[in-house]
Amino acid sequence: MKITIDNQELDASAQTLGEALVAAQKASEGRMVIRAEADGNEVPMQDLVNPPDTSPYASEINFHTVEPSHLVHETLYSAVDIIRGIKPKQKEVSDLLLAGNVEPAKEQLMTLLSGWLDVNKTVQICTSSGHINKDAVASLDPSLDEMVLKLATDLNELRDALTSSDFTAVSDLLAYEMMDQADQWSGLLTSLADSVR
Repeated sequence: MKITIDNQELDASAQTLGEALVAAQKASEGRMVIRAEADGNEVPMQDLVNPPDTSPYASEINFHTVEPSHLVHETLYSAVDIIRGIKPKQKEVSDLLLAGNVEPAKEQLMTLLSGWLDVNKTVQICTSSGHINKDAVASLDPSLDEMVLKLATDLNELRDALTSSDFTAVSDLLAYEMMDQADQWSGLLTSLADSVR
């Protein structure tokens, strides 16, 4: 199988996708494979994560790579976009609850909670990547640990209020605490993204 990285042919060949990935990683000079095409078709992500033993996998495979720091930077800004989408939805869900429209509010609330969990996971992964300036993280006020703890506390309060069907408390949390969270996290993520090295 012919192997290319970012449209540049490698002086290597492979029979399986796993062998091709190993060759690509060796030649990529620290860049990360983010997607691939086999014979012009997109390789499914599950195949990149857990390569099948199919031999030959394809006659030609092209890997697309990116600098890890660029990936961290873009991922953090994507999380900022998630928060920008969450903030107006929080207000909308709060208003729905105040108006007694519980079922539509619950559906949207699940999407909001999923978004916040994605943001939290993104921060954990990106801060452990080694590509964020440690001085930038250390100078945060409140600290990153304090912000993570406050978010967890507010999300737990939201869960508890939802579990006890206290929709007034859910509405208040969304309209006040979680709006503050959105503002703080948007600023935090922007600062972290700008500190990527």
